[in-house]
Amino acid sequence: MSKSELYTNSEIKDIIRINVGICRIMRFYKMITRRQFLKAFIGAAAGFYSVKFNFAAPITSAGMNSSIFRFAVISDIHVRNNDRRAQVINGDLGNGIPADYVTLRKILQSELSGSGTTIPLYFTIGNHEFYKAYHNPNTNSWSPETFPNGETDMMAIERFLQFTQRDKVYTDTYIKGYHLIFLGSEKSAMSNKSIGDTAYLSSEQLNWLQEKLRENYVPGKPIFIFLHQPALGTSNNKNHFVIQHEELNDILKQYPEVIKFSGHLHLELGSEASVIQDVFTQYNDSSTCRTLDMKYTLVPNKSEGLYVEVFADKVNVKGRDFLKNEWVM
Repeated sequence: MSKSELYTNSEIKDIIRINVGICRIMRFYKMITRRQFLKAFIGAAAGFYSVKFNFAAPITSAGMNSSIFRFAVISDIHVRNNDRRAQVINGDLGNGIPADYVTLRKILQSELSGSGTTIPLYFTIGNHEFYKAYHNPNTNSWSPETFPNGETDMMAIERFLQFTQRDKVYTDTYIKGYHLIFLGSEKSAMSNKSIGDTAYLSSEQLNWLQEKLRENYVPGKPIFIFLHQPALGTSNNKNHFVIQHEELNDILKQYPEVIKFSGHLHLELGSEASVIQDVFTQYNDSSTCRTLDMKYTLVPNKSEGLYVEVFADKVNVKGRDFLKNEWVM
């Protein structure tokens, strides 16, 4: 199987169709046109970043080279099969404003129904889901000087939960027997200004995570974790983006099978922050609507995300530039 055959034109178009619709909600950043996105087919192939495991899943009828399932990971959209494909929108769905959720729901319903396929969608909460606190409640204009503008963390979280039809910001699911765990911040600067845009994970959530990691654990079998904020920072910037980063990393380091995906930094794929490997592996999933280089300078005309393909003995993670129509990283 060639690299370009790993994803069909139809599969690429399904994800692109969703991303195109999502980007319409952008209010503060340069918008990406539908025409630009729909030009993207299978592009020039580059090598996959592959993580190998000692776990051997049952071989499918197609053999070892056939993937068990695949999914896409995008974040920072600011609005954004039968092999059980899925799409993870890893935080920053919009600015936490009710109208943003309404628009995003309409876009997703329209684009998914138009594709003729069913793609399961999973969401994490990002720091921008708390940003209604920076908007004037009457005019909806940007008003940080009157923060929190009558808002509370609970109000912001309730809007996210209503949109995702969940009862907590953290949850989990299984796809083809593989565990996917979604974490999320439970507080913001509204509770304590020192929290800022970092993630706050309660003791309850961290205890839940430990229980979930033990649940159906098989040594060597990949476990996929999603949290909008990275847990380790970048190699040249030791700032941490999770208040409880030490507790979180102590938990995750017990499981070298963990592959964690984060956004938040908007850093372009291929940068030194794209992949961080310690005991477990962490990926930066870049940004679909506003991409930055390692100097945090805006990179024009870039819209990026990840495709993940799970095999019996490895996980391939591939970067995609939706505008340039190329595989990256």
